[in-house]
Amino acid sequence: MRLIRVQTPPSDRCVHPSSTQTGKDLWRFEEKVDGQLPGICWACKWIVNKVKESLPRDNSETQNEIKNKLLLVCDNIGFLRFLCKAFLSKSLDVLVEELSTTDSANTICINVQACSK
Repeated sequence: MRLIRVQTPPSDRCVHPSSTQTGKDLWRFEEKVDGQLPGICWACKWIVNKVKESLPRDNSETQNEIKNKLLLVCDNIGFLRFLCKAFLSKSLDVLVEELSTTDSANTICINVQACSK
């Protein structure tokens, strides 16, 4: 059996965690997060709804408690965990502020520019 190696352009390659290009791949991924990566709107709404479900109805949760809940929520999103963590690394402080309001998940995700209007 003879194997043929095919060169693919960098933009067509899959990102693999053990890649020597990990830093560059993460940088490209973050650019896409800024440019409305498909799935980011859904992930934002999922994150916001999960955290909102865990907050007391009387809004007695402190900002540090909200922040801690946000940091833990990505562990439950499954295969989108990397997307979730990248999104939170860029939007954590704004999400903490937004979750202190009574706004809906849709409104919050529009405000943090994860979803378009």
